[in-house]
Amino acid sequence: MGMTCKVAGCTRTLKASGLCHVHLKEAQKPRSLSIGTSDFSKWRKQQNLERSWQKPVTSEVRQAKARRKRTEALNLATPVWLTPAQLKAMEALYNEARRLTERTGSKWEVDHIIPLHGTNVSGLHVPWNMRVIEKSENNKKGNREYDEA
Repeated sequence: MGMTCKVAGCTRTLKASGLCHVHLKEAQKPRSLSIGTSDFSKWRKQQNLERSWQKPVTSEVRQAKARRKRTEALNLATPVWLTPAQLKAMEALYNEARRLTERTGSKWEVDHIIPLHGTNVSGLHVPWNMRVIEKSENNKKGNREYDEA
């Protein structure tokens, strides 16, 4: 009969280094990994640690991000073939909304009749697709066409 494993209580036959095949395999595992811990759980723990060091997002940051998104949407919806006169007409609509807001005290906005990001169709940022209306009416309309609202 051959020699037995040197681990206490093990009766398996000796393979190498004084250990049986089960304990030899266990001894060759890297020490940094613990049994039963997946790489995903380590990654998740690291992500949570990194999040705890991040600064909380303020309302100013959220508003700036929303403004950038809106400006980008307007730029994408503005065709390159608009004439300078048409661009001035659009600027006049925004000036009219500001003037009405100052004069009446209620908020006025420039509305896109066909929304820039509609569900079925998307409109363009052109003067014939724009009008000046009160903010409350624009909020009621939402992201729908004038006929749908």
